[in-house]
Amino acid sequence: MLTDWQEQKRVDDFCKKVGVQPNDLCYWDVIRETLVGSQKAKALKFNRLKRIIPNFDGTFKVLPISGYNKTTYDLKKDETGGWHCNCQYAVKNPDKECSHIIALALYLKNTGGEGTQ
Repeated sequence: MLTDWQEQKRVDDFCKKVGVQPNDLCYWDVIRETLVGSQKAKALKFNRLKRIIPNFDGTFKVLPISGYNKTTYDLKKDETGGWHCNCQYAVKNPDKECSHIIALALYLKNTGGEGTQ
């Protein structure tokens, strides 16, 4: 388990490595088990970098951002038409939208729903 100081150092080191300010970063705080930063900024970045990929079955993948994360997340609709993601934030907060779902909503708005059934 990391201490607050270790977690802050981890974030600061990463920010220096990729050339961003901590306030511009959206990340999972492993100590507080919460998302820190702007989800909308992260969602816009997924769209700007074209990281949202439609699958043939109406689901989507959100590819990782190089230098930021290494995990591809899956987005799919449930029987009520709501979107679900398998990221840490969405799993721990099923009643809230994660940055990947926000990114998908922006993608669908910008493409007129391209890739959906």
